[in-house]
Amino acid sequence: MDAGESTGALIERPGEREFDGVSNVLVLAPTLSDDARESYYSTLFPDDMSTVDLLAVDYRRPPDQYLDELRRFAGGPPDRCGIVCVGETTRSSGDGGVSPGAIACVDDPMDLTGVGLKMGRYLETHGRTETVVSFDSVTVLLQYVDTRRAFRFLHAIGNRVRAVEATAHYHVDPNAHEDRMLATLSSLFDAVARFDDGEWDVRRR
Repeated sequence: MDAGESTGALIERPGEREFDGVSNVLVLAPTLSDDARESYYSTLFPDDMSTVDLLAVDYRRPPDQYLDELRRFAGGPPDRCGIVCVGETTRSSGDGGVSPGAIACVDDPMDLTGVGLKMGRYLETHGRTETVVSFDSVTVLLQYVDTRRAFRFLHAIGNRVRAVEATAHYHVDPNAHEDRMLATLSSLFDAVARFDDGEWDVRRR
């Protein structure tokens, strides 16, 4: 069975039906593909960034690079934006134009308790239906912790996101994992969005 195989359809942009009641979405797309990143923001991200309360958890890049991506593909960060930078990304954690208080760093990528606490504090204050969490990426997370520990962490975070009625996108590079791992990962989430041949296939579980 393919990762996330269930009901679904290829779409240009999901409507309310596709994501109605969905809190946690596994986003499968090549990490280094500009086409995939641009399509992610134009297809899966909210249309109106001014209404979004964004929390980014980034294992891949320092905050200034993430904010550059937002400017490139989404017109810039929303007014309400928090960033948790993890691991190597903390060594170059320029604020990129957001309030320094909006950036929190966790030096050790294996410190899931620290990451979870910082995410939890943000969600306690800002968690609501307009909140979007971007976790980038599960692929990098799995380079630092074993699968069982990562799954427990993602399950706990998913419950927190669901409790505050927010939406979270968990990014995975499908080229870095076997199909069995992708299928197992998909079991943690309410929906799976996969970028393939320039289109998104969104399947609810």
